[in-house]
Amino acid sequence: MNFQLPINKNDMYNTLQEIFHYYRIDREGYAGAKFEELNLERMNFTPLNESELNEKAGKLLGGKHEREIQEQKDLLNEKIISANSQKSAVLRDKEDQIAKAIELYIQSEKKVEEQAVKNGLINSSIVTEKLAQLEVAKNERIMAITQSASDKISQLDAQIAEYTESLSKVAEKYSVVHQKEKQAKAQELLDEQSQVERTVFRYNNSLDEKELKYKNSLMQVGVELKLKFMEVQLAEFTKDELVAMGYYEDAIKCVCGYYDRLSAYDAYEDIKMEQRLMVFLDEYYQDVIYMYSIRASS
Repeated sequence: MNFQLPINKNDMYNTLQEIFHYYRIDREGYAGAKFEELNLERMNFTPLNESELNEKAGKLLGGKHEREIQEQKDLLNEKIISANSQKSAVLRDKEDQIAKAIELYIQSEKKVEEQAVKNGLINSSIVTEKLAQLEVAKNERIMAITQSASDKISQLDAQIAEYTESLSKVAEKYSVVHQKEKQAKAQELLDEQSQVERTVFRYNNSLDEKELKYKNSLMQVGVELKLKFMEVQLAEFTKDELVAMGYYEDAIKCVCGYYDRLSAYDAYEDIKMEQRLMVFLDEYYQDVIYMYSIRASS
């Protein structure tokens, strides 16, 4: 039988199957059993790159970050409104106190004049001096009220200026913290993605193993069915007939064609574990193992 020497183990077994069919089955008219291949559906997973992970992290945290910035802005605006409200209250209180001071002066002036009329001192210097003292006291009171209000207004204006400046820098203030949170979220997403990738990889590998196991079991069943067919037909070739036909020569040539590509040691260590070769080589399997053991020990 003409065939190409195998370059890997899969080729070797495929060629052995062909040799087996050619010499031991096909010549007897065995068509072989038909089996459906097992094709299991794989899981697909496309990981995100670094840019996509950062974008996703930004979207996931965007609402939280905007809410934090807006809450801080609202707080500062409330403080500004409160400070302006306090300014208005200070101004109203100032006007009220000045009005009261003036009213008190007018009442005091009236009393002095009434007393002067009773005492017949209406045009005396004493009355004039007393009225001047009341005028000075009134003006001093108004100045004190005005200065106190001015001091309070200045303090409130300073607070408003501080709040206004902070308001303009809210986004900048949170940018560093938010960037770190975004980086941490991106790393969390990367870790989760890596876990999913490992899970998908293990799952798909398990399907590969199941399909390979199934395929190998079909091959074994196929070989067994062929052997049973040969037994039923009572037309199995004898060992001598197979030797004469060249079956074992081709089978050994095929096996050696692959293992001669390996080092003597690797060939020996591998072939002694390949007990499936017994199906094709029969007792020559031990002879081939012995040959590679001799080469490995040389």
